[in-house]
Formats: sequence, structure tokens, C-alpha cells
Amino acid sequence: MKVPSRRPPYGRAVRLFGDGLSVRLGVRSLVVCALVTVAIAVLGLTALSVGDYPIPFADVLDVLAGGGNGGDRFIVADLRLPRVVCALLIG
Repeated sequence: MKVPSRRPPYGRAVRLFGDGLSVRLGVRSLVVCALVTVAIAVLGLTALSVGDYPIPFADVLDVLAGGGNGGDRFIVADLRLPRVVCALLIG
């Protein structure tokens, strides 16, 4: 009599072990989550850079890092960033 193999119910998985903690995550789920996170970051940066006053990506990143000139800082940090954060939280 042939014994069936005991395979996990879903493809490959990653096991994370800690102090009394065992988590099993599917590789496919991790890849999808990583791709969605990258897409959200790119779309967020795009939303921060486009508008009536377009700002280059480098200047947006500079403002987010704490630099930039006063006009760009006002537009990105005070006008556009709250809108993008609110959209992320609601959506």
C-alpha cells in the first residue's frame, strides 16, 4: 500500500521562528505583498510630484528627507502629503 505524501496545502512556504513564535508565510504571498508595496510607493511619489506645479522626483525625495526649498516643502509637505496619506489610509 502506497502512503500519500504529506505536503502543505499551499505551495512553498517560509518559516519564521522566534521565542515561542512560529509563523508560516507562503512565498507567493510574500512576493505579491512586496510588489503591491512597491506599486503603492511609486504611485504615492507620483501623486506627490504631479499637479499644477510639477515637482521632479528628486526634489520630492529631498523634501521627504527634510531638505528642499521653501516652496517645494510647502507644496509637498503641507498640500500634497496629507492628501496622499489620507488616500492610503482610506483606500
